[in-house]
Amino acid sequence: MASSSQPTQLEVPSPSASVPITNTDTIVPEIDTKSLKKQKKLTSEAWKWFDREDVERVVDGKKVKVVATCKICKRLFDGSSKGGTTHLLNHIRSKHETQKGQKELNATWVGEEQKLEAFIYDEGVSKKKLALAISMHEYPFSIVQHEFFVDFVKSLRPSFPMNSRVTYRSEILEIFKEKNDQLYSLLGSLSCRLSATMDLWTSRHNKSYMCITVHFIDVSWNVQKRILRFKLSDGRHTGLNLAEAVMMSLFDWNVDGKMFSLTLDNDSANGLCVIEMIRRLNDNQALCCGGRFFHVRCAAHIINLVVQAGINAIKQSIENVRGAVNKIKNSPLLEEEFRRRATEVGLDSSKGLSSDVSTRWNSTYFMLRDALYFRNAFKRMHSVDPTRFADLQSNEPWDEVSALCKCLRIFHLITELFSGTSYPTSNLFFIKFSEIKLKIEGWCKSKNTTIANMALVMKIEFAKYWEKTNMMLAIACFLDPRYKMGMIEYYYPRFYRAGGTKEIEEFKKVLMELHKEYALKVENSDTGRQVSGGRGTTVGDNSGMGDEDDEDEESGFHQYMLQRSQLTSLKSDLDHYMERHTISHLQGQEFDILSWWKTEGRDYPILRRIACDVLAIPITTVASESAFSTCGRVIRPH
Repeated sequence: MASSSQPTQLEVPSPSASVPITNTDTIVPEIDTKSLKKQKKLTSEAWKWFDREDVERVVDGKKVKVVATCKICKRLFDGSSKGGTTHLLNHIRSKHETQKGQKELNATWVGEEQKLEAFIYDEGVSKKKLALAISMHEYPFSIVQHEFFVDFVKSLRPSFPMNSRVTYRSEILEIFKEKNDQLYSLLGSLSCRLSATMDLWTSRHNKSYMCITVHFIDVSWNVQKRILRFKLSDGRHTGLNLAEAVMMSLFDWNVDGKMFSLTLDNDSANGLCVIEMIRRLNDNQALCCGGRFFHVRCAAHIINLVVQAGINAIKQSIENVRGAVNKIKNSPLLEEEFRRRATEVGLDSSKGLSSDVSTRWNSTYFMLRDALYFRNAFKRMHSVDPTRFADLQSNEPWDEVSALCKCLRIFHLITELFSGTSYPTSNLFFIKFSEIKLKIEGWCKSKNTTIANMALVMKIEFAKYWEKTNMMLAIACFLDPRYKMGMIEYYYPRFYRAGGTKEIEEFKKVLMELHKEYALKVENSDTGRQVSGGRGTTVGDNSGMGDEDDEDEESGFHQYMLQRSQLTSLKSDLDHYMERHTISHLQGQEFDILSWWKTEGRDYPILRRIACDVLAIPITTVASESAFSTCGRVIRPH
């Protein structure tokens, strides 16, 4: 028997044998087989763009034990080996541009500088742009299912998903809600007042629509306009119904306390609408000067009434010219001969004649203007064939048409200013309307009975507009630092003769009332902030009642002195502006009045607020009308 000191011999079993080791003196450590397992290397291209983490998370509604996080957008995916990496690669290809080498550049403009950036494809942005294109260009929703349109999109991006028209309809509604929320926040943040235009339009199916547009000057002193309401207008268009519809829109957008003016055409129902709105808004003291400047008559509509009155005065002569023009325009052979006769008398036949629409006076003006140019061509046609255009051979119709065209040209030039897409500020119109008023008064004294008769009718129509609007136009002109009181003092004596001085004093009185009202609002807002701060200090004080009374007395005195100093400076604001010289500006050179008030207007804080509200007043309803039709665009039957 071997001694205990001798080492034990271990018998190595054969691979097939299962013999246990009997040596109990040897300690064999426990081995973790999991730690010895070699971790699989991540070889997929996707892991360049994803971080893999062994953590339990909920991804897309499912619990996963391995999470893959996109390094670019931080979106979570299932990162387990069972799920593969195809979905990860698809995400990178569809959502992020990761292609190596030369990339497509996208040119964008930042101010006046062009900026080049690498184009990055974003499927969500592309889908939103398509939805926006459908709504802005009035494409049918079904365009996303049109065969060749889908084929075109797939040729640009094969992976772009073409969803159904129902999906894009929902997408457009989401964009609409998003824009609505943005506009609501914007209007709520404005410290200025709003001026609105309202217009009605009837479709060919006798459906009436109402459009309400608000105008304002933003913090950067740019004129802005936004459509608050464009929807079907049910019921009769009475003054009360219109007032209710407009007021509800103002309440919906929470701007009923910020209104300054409303521009409407000269319809009688609109007059009742304004009276009712002024009554309701004045209940909350929401209008300036009790609503004196609230109702603005559409200048374009007034000019149309004035011009139509003049046209009716020589209606027969216009009908003779219109008949001759339509006869030539409706006959290709006659038109060809007319061009030949025009060339024979030395006229440029390439200009041609213009047809008109009897309800659009400007088209009538163009028709008469072109016919006057070809007057000798008409005579030549009559000389060749005495049976043609016999009613145009005397000088009387041509003299009447010539006199009318000279008058209409003045109105045409100012209408072009109204209809501009830039929506000019209100300071430009006092001078234009003053010139029209003087022109009409001069025509009334003309020795030409045709012009005198036309002018008398025009004067009656124009007086209705001038009496109710000239004060607002004069205030806007006063806020132009090139003129100040100069234009008022120049035109009023010419309008009112001996009463000119009285009218100037009346203007100054109204201006002072407006300035005082704005000054009090600024004072009250500043006082409110001061009182709020004072109360906070008092509440935090733990001293005795007698000490609080003493502090209240002292605080009240300081508050009184502060208000007194502020009121003194506010009163001198208007005087300070009037005492300074007008700025020099070359005639004919464009002047940016908004930029001037943005920078130089800081010296006149109260007038600056008034200018911000008054200069944004729209003189016409063109902004609302353009929502129905602009540059030939009409609401289509579907």
